[in-house]
Amino acid sequence: MSIHDFSPEDSHVQFTEDREFQKLIRRQRNVNLPVAALELARDFDPQLRFEETLAWIDLRAQELANKLLKQNDSREALQVLVSELATNDGFHGNHECFKRPESSFLNKVVETRMGLPITLSLVYMAVGNKAGIPLTGVSTPMHFILKHDSGLGEPLFIDAYRGRIMTQKQCLAWLSDLIGIDSNLIDHCLRPAAPRAIVVRMLNNLKSLFIQQENWSSSWQVQLRLSRLNPTSYEERRDLGFIALKVGRPGLCAELLSDCLNKSPKDERKMLTNYIDHARAEIAICN
Repeated sequence: MSIHDFSPEDSHVQFTEDREFQKLIRRQRNVNLPVAALELARDFDPQLRFEETLAWIDLRAQELANKLLKQNDSREALQVLVSELATNDGFHGNHECFKRPESSFLNKVVETRMGLPITLSLVYMAVGNKAGIPLTGVSTPMHFILKHDSGLGEPLFIDAYRGRIMTQKQCLAWLSDLIGIDSNLIDHCLRPAAPRAIVVRMLNNLKSLFIQQENWSSSWQVQLRLSRLNPTSYEERRDLGFIALKVGRPGLCAELLSDCLNKSPKDERKMLTNYIDHARAEIAICN
């Protein structure tokens, strides 16, 4: 069973209207991340208009660009960016953000000024890059941050969640304390993340939250995207099968998990078999 073999009512899983998501499927790198993020948000707000969020980004970037004309170096430019977005606009995060799906939706983060580290970082990237401050996302364990490399010295890093700038040494020390690993072992984590990796991390954040909340219809929508991005992944197909049963698709669950049995680790086979038996019992009741 393949995600391409769904019944006609599931034709939306091809995501043909999502231009940037299609680029991610094809593993292209010239992805407009703000638009890709809005495509994810539209799954949960079909009437979402991208223009309002994108217009705000353009306006804010132009305002920032005018202020950057007076700055002498990269550190000063970054300080202006952080002051404008964190202090003046009030973009920040807190513990409650991790309990709300809206914290992962770019339009809602722009509207409420609150979000997860990765979504706040998208705001900084979108505004900063348009204003002439090149920023890349860095997908470190447990916390998403930003990197600015001017090519004139050591890179600088921004924690958009707390609105602060760090040197590489400060960043490594902070991550070492956060993760509990020696800083020499996490230096490789500071490499820029590709757009595809960023979107996958956003989707996994939503997936974890929706499963925790037992919001299976929303979990299903997120898992469709993850499975579309990684159609040969055992883990994504397995999870699609699990969630299929939760949303009342026992036939699809049985087919997906039966296929997964051939590739599953030994310690998962009993669990998969139990799910398959449960799915087939539901099919029998329906018939």
